[in-house]
Amino acid sequence: SPSARATIYALRFVLMVAPLIVAGVWVVTTNTERPWRALLAGLFAAAVLSVIPRLYVFFRRRARVQRIRQGLPDTIDMLSMCTSGGMGLSESLEHVAGQLTSYPELAQELMILRRQAEVGSLKQALADLCARVDLPEVRQMAGLLTRGTRLGTRLAGSLNEQADHLRTARRQAATTQANKTPVKLVFPVLFCFAPAALILLTAPALLELKDFVAPSAQTSTASEVGRSFGTGAVIDALRGLEQAPPSPFVPGSASPGERP
Repeated sequence: SPSARATIYALRFVLMVAPLIVAGVWVVTTNTERPWRALLAGLFAAAVLSVIPRLYVFFRRRARVQRIRQGLPDTIDMLSMCTSGGMGLSESLEHVAGQLTSYPELAQELMILRRQAEVGSLKQALADLCARVDLPEVRQMAGLLTRGTRLGTRLAGSLNEQADHLRTARRQAATTQANKTPVKLVFPVLFCFAPAALILLTAPALLELKDFVAPSAQTSTASEVGRSFGTGAVIDALRGLEQAPPSPFVPGSASPGERP
């Protein structure tokens, strides 16, 4: 809207001043021992909130420029067909702007370009278009239109080549983004799946180490039961009864019950 600039600046001012006022009122009305904490919190909130309108404008501008970039190849094709059919540049811009229903931002820019060209000069109108829409593709189109109108050459062939070049560049950009996808997926996979895999691999060893360092009550009972019914316990019981195991029998010697 025409008042968008004033609205953004007013919103930034309000978001910057309101936290400072709230922090000052809080320090004055409450008997706090450390008022500097509230003042620092107010300064931090003012700094953060004052940036929000600028971020909003930045993301809106980037989305608008991206939509304009997507519609440029079709726009240049339509301009080429109109100029090759005998229409003037002003009539071609008006006709193309009326047909660009899928790209209203680009249609709006073309209408502004046409009106500025009618009032002033086409060169100045194209310079203003490049200033509003900072894209290399727009500057290339502006250069083609300026050179065609100044030299009086046919624009159809140059515009067709430019449209093909833009489509090729967009296809290459899409391929580049697709090739970057596996690299971008490394970090989510690393931070989401690596901890779970690490827990599954190290948990058994950690549990065994815990039982070895600090055995539980069940482990202690099981070890005591093993010691009670082991071989050493049987030998100790025999020694307690003063009974020794029989000696092995050797052939040729007297039996244990015979006297020599």
